[in-house]
Amino acid sequence: MREHDQNLYRQIIRKRAKDPRHRGRLDPYTGRGYAVNPMCGDVVEITFKISDHDEKICKVCHMSDGCAVCIASTELMIDAIQGKTIDEATEVFHTFQQMLIHSKHLSAQHPLKALSPLSEMPGRSRCASLGWKAFVEAAHS
Repeated sequence: MREHDQNLYRQIIRKRAKDPRHRGRLDPYTGRGYAVNPMCGDVVEITFKISDHDEKICKVCHMSDGCAVCIASTELMIDAIQGKTIDEATEVFHTFQQMLIHSKHLSAQHPLKALSPLSEMPGRSRCASLGWKAFVEAAHS
């Protein structure tokens, strides 16, 4: 793992976990999902709204009670999916999975690039994926 990627990972995780931008709950909402990691007790609830005029995700919020990786990854997920359709957001999810499972390289501009060191930390993958699990449930509810 490159030292630059590791330093970026640490910096982003600390910053986004300490000061989440998307914390909250939407009411009314278009979709709501909930996920729990039984191994550590992390919990994430996702609520989102879809715009009536273009079918894109216009607002996403989360209520997370978990470790720094769980919260920061959920925050970065929201950055990556806001403004996309459900299908486009699902593609971002698949890219994230490929990064975690197969160490897929992401461009420097990709909103999830800071999480790329997680591919070498399989124990943290559950934490990093929890927000995605909640979003997938919300998108299909």
